[in-house]
Amino acid sequence: MKLLTYFYDDVKSYGCLLDDCNILDIPSISNTPLPNNLNKFLIDFNENISCLSNLIKLKKFDTIHVNKVKIDTLIRPNSFRDFYAFRKHVEAGRKSRGLDMIEEYDEFPVFYFSNHNSVVGPGYICLFSEQINKLDFELEIAIIISKVGENIKAKNAHKYVAGFTILNDWSSRQVQMKEMKLNLGPAKGKDFASSIGPYLVTLDEISDKSVGKIEDLRF
Repeated sequence: MKLLTYFYDDVKSYGCLLDDCNILDIPSISNTPLPNNLNKFLIDFNENISCLSNLIKLKKFDTIHVNKVKIDTLIRPNSFRDFYAFRKHVEAGRKSRGLDMIEEYDEFPVFYFSNHNSVVGPGYICLFSEQINKLDFELEIAIIISKVGENIKAKNAHKYVAGFTILNDWSSRQVQMKEMKLNLGPAKGKDFASSIGPYLVTLDEISDKSVGKIEDLRF
């Protein structure tokens, strides 16, 4: 299932993309307990996604063509963490610089907190002149969490995941290279924009949820 947030006739809404071109506008479905935005939908995600799936089976609703909406920022996250690369990538990168692998990498997940207030959707991003020089982005997969948890076992991690989306992790390399010399960061070189979307792709799109075959997903 693919969920998205958008403007239709200048009204912000969210819905479910049914067949790559038609959207079921969720707030317009009458007599349902479903919330009026995707952030609230995520709070009781399992119950809401089950209710939505049952409604889709009834096929008693109108749809909006995706070309008639303007896709907006998918969600406004409460927290945004950007994780270090997978082990082989880190190991290869350090080896190319003549460095040994860091033992601490295997002890706990490594991440930095980025600015959740600067998450944006498709379209333009706002920049200061200093950020334009050596502007770069990394194409990443973002995990959207819908359940409170702590110290979760890897085998149970999928139970806390609502779905995945694309993340463009923007970086002003000129600023970042300077601030990283001070052994604190990244901050100024990274926190001005992180683009996500267009869709939240739910776990039912993955053939094996325990393994997490992300290559099955279509964004």
